[in-house]
Amino acid sequence: MEREKAKPKMIARKKDVQLVPARSGGRRMELVSPRLGFPVRTMLTFYREIPPGGESGTHRHRNEAIIYIVKGKGYTMVEDERIDWEAGDILCIPVMAWHSNCNLDPKEPALFLATINRPLMESLDLFEIEDKEKIDYDYEVGKTIVTK
Repeated sequence: MEREKAKPKMIARKKDVQLVPARSGGRRMELVSPRLGFPVRTMLTFYREIPPGGESGTHRHRNEAIIYIVKGKGYTMVEDERIDWEAGDILCIPVMAWHSNCNLDPKEPALFLATINRPLMESLDLFEIEDKEKIDYDYEVGKTIVTK
């Protein structure tokens, strides 16, 4: 008797995921990743909200990051360079570059989608993330993502 192979998850439904507190303020939601049952092994995509007038905190990581600005206007500091952005822009963060994302709107959150190759770096035992400011946060990903 042949065992039936489980079908991979192909879509993230709004009702199945929710925004959870992000480690440095605002909220985030993991959308597509190996942990959530999608047929990807080397990357994940998440949605991030930066509160009105807020920022993400200065951090760096040993993974690549491509960020699509969905809503808002702000800037990202990459090392000592300020990069201004608005909805529709795409930003690429170099590996291990200190950076922070800042929302210039005092009334509305800024929203972005990011795709990172963290799962690949974890599988190679090369993943690392570092915050410049002290943050009380559990980096174990399973404890940061809430799904229904």
